[in-house]
Amino acid sequence: MTTTVFVDGRVFGLEARGGVSRVNYEWLKALSGRIHFHLFHGFYQDMYDWSVIRLDRNDGVRRSSTIRGLGRLSLVMERPWMERCWRASHRAGCSIFHATYYRIPRSLHEARLLVCDYDCIHERYPDMFRDTKEVVKRKRHAFNHADTVITISESSKQDLIEFYGLQEDKIRVAHLGVSSFFRLPEEKIEKGNPPYLLYVGSRATYKNFAIVERFFRETMTDMDLIVVGGPSLEECRWPGGGRRLWVRADDERLRSLYWGACALIYPSMYEGFGLPPLEALACGCPVVASDIPVLREVLGEHAEYFSCTDVDDLEAAVNRALGWTEKRRLEGHNYAKTYTWERSASVLQDCYRQLS
Repeated sequence: MTTTVFVDGRVFGLEARGGVSRVNYEWLKALSGRIHFHLFHGFYQDMYDWSVIRLDRNDGVRRSSTIRGLGRLSLVMERPWMERCWRASHRAGCSIFHATYYRIPRSLHEARLLVCDYDCIHERYPDMFRDTKEVVKRKRHAFNHADTVITISESSKQDLIEFYGLQEDKIRVAHLGVSSFFRLPEEKIEKGNPPYLLYVGSRATYKNFAIVERFFRETMTDMDLIVVGGPSLEECRWPGGGRRLWVRADDERLRSLYWGACALIYPSMYEGFGLPPLEALACGCPVVASDIPVLREVLGEHAEYFSCTDVDDLEAAVNRALGWTEKRRLEGHNYAKTYTWERSASVLQDCYRQLS
């Protein structure tokens, strides 16, 4: 008998593409046809191709500019709608509620609850966020009612035990996957002219972008820095002659940037997983990463590590990355391709099976 799961797609109203919305989209896509999904899409804004996923139900309305402007009011409007859809699905035989972003129904009606968690950044750095108390309260409420909590790294699992006192056997770890789209180029590609280092992601404080800028100001490197993601940045010149360039990139352009980069710099002080370094490795791009437990867990020996507060250490790591041989790049590629969404989703499927 095929399991039926109600998925509260709150994440698809939070992000148009990427981040935790991408995680859940890839999981649903990998399990399409094997699980009966009732997706509550709500007021969504995502840009994913849902035609490739088999959904038994999909309740939602794409946000218009009017609805987007309602902000928090749209969440208030969405809650009773979600509750009605959940009751209808439960009456139709749905026995598992999958919470993608800590929102759970007022009554589970004796169904089982699976809650997804992605990191404990609010808990680790509470002063960086205005909504820390609200987020922690919502997460604690969801975890207290959950039968299973699924997270994306062993490091995140240890954070859940530390901050919430969860029992180890209540938590399952599903490492993320790398899309087959990120691959080695079919033909040899010359590095960028002028050569550049690449930064991918937001520039929130914990992402530690500041040390990258210090590196370019203090080391007199003549390379460019290309920044992908986050708010736009004005072009500027570094003391060594290189430029800081900000670009908006879809997956196709991002892959080309990985192919042409001398290295990716990933300087985060904290991550739940860290997907861009794996994507870079899959494309044959050397990786320079901060020496934190989760990146050691995910990247293993396939990165050049540095202390995330030490510019001299970063410079040494960049110099080591610039010396990567074709053999080293191929080893990184082969390692990254062991992370598949199918393997990741199999953990979720096993959770569903145990909860059925």
